[in-house]
Amino acid sequence: MDRHHPDVNEELIDLLTRTALDERKAFARLYQLAAPQLLGILLRHVRQRALAEELLQDCFIEIWDHAPDYRPERGMPLAWMGRIARNKAIDALWQSPNEASSAPPVLFDPGAGDEPLAVLSERSETSTLSDCLRHLPAAQRQSVVLAYFYGQSHREIAGILGSPSGTVKGWISRAVAHLRECVGV
Repeated sequence: MDRHHPDVNEELIDLLTRTALDERKAFARLYQLAAPQLLGILLRHVRQRALAEELLQDCFIEIWDHAPDYRPERGMPLAWMGRIARNKAIDALWQSPNEASSAPPVLFDPGAGDEPLAVLSERSETSTLSDCLRHLPAAQRQSVVLAYFYGQSHREIAGILGSPSGTVKGWISRAVAHLRECVGV
């Protein structure tokens, strides 16, 4: 599917609108069109197909429940659904770290240097950092993880979390201050 093609976006908008009206056939078609892309997002984050497929079902339950909340003027339909998928994946990684792959959920360019978790894994601070991250409010935790472990910009994070960019910057700033204090850096 060419997610940037106007006809595809128009169809997805129509399907979300009809899903908001509890049209099951529209929802089935929406699933058919969007599931492969959402599964790809989930797999990049959790790296386990069974867990990604389970989360995909959860995503579509949320899409069904929140279809009336989608506003085309605020963004593309696949971006809206993708945000749901990313949030489900991130929540799953924080709630059940044992279910996630033992590899860190990092999406960096391997040629760009050392990955943060790879460097930390050699140090005792890894467990401390994980504990410190768990104590952050969800929005701050998601923001700092998306920024530092996934390389997302403030603007991208704002789009993912559906919050203003300035708010995201504040969350990240407070999260980093908390982490520095908590880890003792």
